[in-house]
Amino acid sequence: MCSTCEGSGEIIRPEDRCDTCHGEKVVQEQKVLTVEIERGMKHGDKIFFYGESDEAPGTVPGDLIFIIKEKDDEKFK
Repeated sequence: MCSTCEGSGEIIRPEDRCDTCHGEKVVQEQKVLTVEIERGMKHGDKIFFYGESDEAPGTVPGDLIFIIKEKDDEKFK
């Protein structure tokens, strides 16, 4: 594998590189998602966030899936 383009077949000249990603084409970002647990949800129910996984050029971002795991509790069910 080419150590310059790392097998991508593309080289971005230093003067053309973005100041944000520095030619990497992706930027690390943290995102806060609010998971709303609806009344009556049970163990194994799923909450989907479509298209919210990691993104990269030439790929389709996947989905984040939260699965409800019920915990024994005296106060809440």
